Amino acid sequence: MNKNNSLFKLYKKVMIYILLVIGIQFVLQLIFFHRVFANVEFINRTIVAIFINLLISVAAICMVLCIHYKKLEKIEKAILMIKDGIPVKLPEKGITAEISASINKTSEIISEQQRIIEKRDNARIEWIRGVSHDIRTPLSMIMGYSEALEEDERLGAEERHSASVIKEQSILMKSLIDDLNLTSKLEYDKQPLRLTAFYPAELLREVVAVKLNSENAENFDITLLILPEFEKLCITADKNLIRRVFDNIIGNSFKHNSDGCNIIVLAYVSNEKMIVEMTDDGRGIPEYVAGFVNSYGSEFESEDKNSDDETDRPHIMGMRIAKQIMLTQGGNMIVKPDRHTIAVIL
Repeated sequence: MNKNNSLFKLYKKVMIYILLVIGIQFVLQLIFFHRVFANVEFINRTIVAIFINLLISVAAICMVLCIHYKKLEKIEKAILMIKDGIPVKLPEKGITAEISASINKTSEIISEQQRIIEKRDNARIEWIRGVSHDIRTPLSMIMGYSEALEEDERLGAEERHSASVIKEQSILMKSLIDDLNLTSKLEYDKQPLRLTAFYPAELLREVVAVKLNSENAENFDITLLILPEFEKLCITADKNLIRRVFDNIIGNSFKHNSDGCNIIVLAYVSNEKMIVEMTDDGRGIPEYVAGFVNSYGSEFESEDKNSDDETDRPHIMGMRIAKQIMLTQGGNMIVKPDRHTIAVIL
């Protein structure tokens, strides 16, 4: 018998009230017999008889409560299981037959609703995957032909530049398709996690090195500060997805600061958790994006969706994916109040 659950506490209160009522009844009967009857021996025998009857009553009440406690305890466990999404089936007999039948019916309805939702989510993911696949084939051809035209010396400079633009936009479109696939899988917990043990300090150095060696990095300066305890830190997570988070956040500074900016990446350990803070001195993170990242699309996002002006709405796919990845890994990602710093916590 679990003495901490709510059902036990309820029974404890009931028992106290019953014993209190029986005690009051016993006292009142004593007072009554003392006042009405003068025969002391008769009164004493009567008192003993009353006391024995009271003991029998208490024992009977306790036995009945114990029997029903077991049944109600099963009902309480069934309700908790339904809350966690676990189907239940209780025996529909005895005094709790009607309650058990209602719980069983509720469990069937919730299970059916969960099945319908899962079927809908799977259909949505499959639709996105199918459309993405159908787009990739002609897109690959466009990328191949545009690259060939870009390198064809028989064409003029203007034609080759146009081919280069087509290739770049095709690469961007392919990246967006990949992002759409990934975010849909993360949204519905369909992205398998490939957990491995690795040192995030090494991963950070790799990401920063790649960014500094990219074509558009000449106006950007990245300072990487790794504290000693972070150097020794080894975590178990999906390394490729964590790499994607770091890449998306630093890439966000590159993307939205065309004139360049200074980026500081600070990595440290606090309360046995990995914390990586990425700060830039550029334009800052738009208020809508900060609100979305910190609340993951609750009220802030829903209000923005009702807005008529969608032309100035910032593109948040990269930040959405980074936030989703951190949540699936059991971590978090937040934008600091200054809206220049993003913190990754795991």
